[in-house]
Amino acid sequence: MGADQASVFDQRAQSLQEAILEGVITDNASAVVATTRALSRAEVSAPWATIEEDGTPLLRGVPAEDKPLLEHSLRLALVHLAEAARTAQAPLMVYCHNGAAAASVPRLLDLVLWLSQHRQTDYPTAALALLEDAAELATTAEADAVFAYLEASTPWLKRAIGLHNAARYSTLRICNLLLRRLSKASAASLCGRILVFLATIMPLDERSGVNLTGVFNTAHSTPVEDVPEGTTDSNGQPVDAKLYRALWGLQDAFRHPYQTLDPARWASAVRDLNLVLDAFGRLPIAYGRGAGSSASELGITVKYLSSPRLMGLQLSDASLRRHFLVQALIFLQACRVPGRNRNSGLRPKQVDDVNSLEPLIYFELRRTPDCGDEFAAAVKAAMEYENHWVGWKNKSCPSFTRPPAALPARAARGTRAPLLDLGSKELNRLWNQSSDDVDNLRVPPRTPIQSLRDFLEPVITQMDPEEFVEEKHKSKHDPIYQWRAKRQIARVALPTFYQLQLTHKGQQAKDLDDVVHMLLPEAVPMESTPEPGAEGEDLQGAGQGPAARGSPAKRATRRAPAKRGRAAAGKASAEPAAAPPARKCTRAASAATPEASS
Repeated sequence: MGADQASVFDQRAQSLQEAILEGVITDNASAVVATTRALSRAEVSAPWATIEEDGTPLLRGVPAEDKPLLEHSLRLALVHLAEAARTAQAPLMVYCHNGAAAASVPRLLDLVLWLSQHRQTDYPTAALALLEDAAELATTAEADAVFAYLEASTPWLKRAIGLHNAARYSTLRICNLLLRRLSKASAASLCGRILVFLATIMPLDERSGVNLTGVFNTAHSTPVEDVPEGTTDSNGQPVDAKLYRALWGLQDAFRHPYQTLDPARWASAVRDLNLVLDAFGRLPIAYGRGAGSSASELGITVKYLSSPRLMGLQLSDASLRRHFLVQALIFLQACRVPGRNRNSGLRPKQVDDVNSLEPLIYFELRRTPDCGDEFAAAVKAAMEYENHWVGWKNKSCPSFTRPPAALPARAARGTRAPLLDLGSKELNRLWNQSSDDVDNLRVPPRTPIQSLRDFLEPVITQMDPEEFVEEKHKSKHDPIYQWRAKRQIARVALPTFYQLQLTHKGQQAKDLDDVVHMLLPEAVPMESTPEPGAEGEDLQGAGQGPAARGSPAKRATRRAPAKRGRAAAGKASAEPAAAPPARKCTRAASAATPEASS
């Protein structure tokens, strides 16, 4: 790039930077709208930013050759804001430039994320580069605010990481930059939040945070002092120099477990470990009984002093015992299950030593208050998980993601795929009784439903007085028959079905005889039809009410086909016909007067 071109580039970048700063500090609009409006006024530097006729600012697609210019201007604006915040002695993430009402740097970062999301800048590298610059420009005291903004952008980061590996590496750089600058002692909470954040946004099989080679932390060393003869502790008791060197000398073996596999060092470590376990078994636990130390209750990681004068107190401290015993278990497991690219190297004698030491350590854990059994069980479960974890890392962290299972091929009609055992002989029989489930939907033809005329045939027959059926023996009084008849009537004539139900307002419910008169008048036996004027008590006793007799026209029609020659055919009489004698509907009456039926 020539000098003239560099000068033009710097001029355009300076113009865009001023427009960006003007939009960021504008209070009456969002950073995107205000910046677009400011960029539209810089027509030479940003011809792709315009204002519509209705006054709405519009940011057209930024051409590829102008994207580096826009990204460079955004970074210049961030540096300018950081320098202004230092001059004003204000925190970076809360500084309001030129008296703005809102913090300027978060508004600038919001603008960058919007531009990146809408592909106005390179996605997602431009936005992550600006976030990385903000993390570098922030002081240690301001790291919490920078990370809070990063944490609030989790949904955007997840999408970016899922699409581009570059977003993953940029996020790791930002988080590692913050972790390196933070103290794990004074900012333990923030360090934990950063680690949880990485575990949240990174894939489950991400290898960057799994300690792939199984490296131990060797940064902390524990000094072991010389114990002259006659040294006493704070209680005035003599200090066991051999026990003191064994207790604190094992810390070096715990830091370098793989170096301890040397036969000479291994024998020394096993001897010292047995000596400390024997002392734990002999000495009572006087401190921490019932509640433990306050540091353990708060979950604070402590580093114990190794002064010989504290020896008596520390051997009786339940918290120190637990720390030491858990360290010993981790040491033995690292020797038994080495990390990646490390050979086990355990000789048969060393394997026997590990198998004999582990039960002793768990026994001491169980007898150490508080909740010794529960604590020992939890530690044992964690050790088992660690075995699987190390095995997964030794296999180069294979992905947990599996391809979707292929759908089984659709079976041809009439065939069925092999079935699993349903656990019961009857269930298996029911499941396999058909070769195709569609067959089970086909119901075999049922018995044809009777017509209403056929179903009510018993009622019609019993309505004839010549059948000599007593009232109490008629089918219409059978509850089951009534229920089935009502179902048939409901299918044919719903209003008639309603009349069969119990009514109100003094109305009398209909019975099946009434249904025959209403729906099947042609099937009513002639003898069951009363003659005009014959409404005596005998007919009423036979269950024939006024409603069943019908109109005079119907009664005249029913008397036309008279049975058994009630009146002489073709003979007419001018005299009014005498009323026929009332018929008795009981068997006894019919049997006593047989002439009445002829």
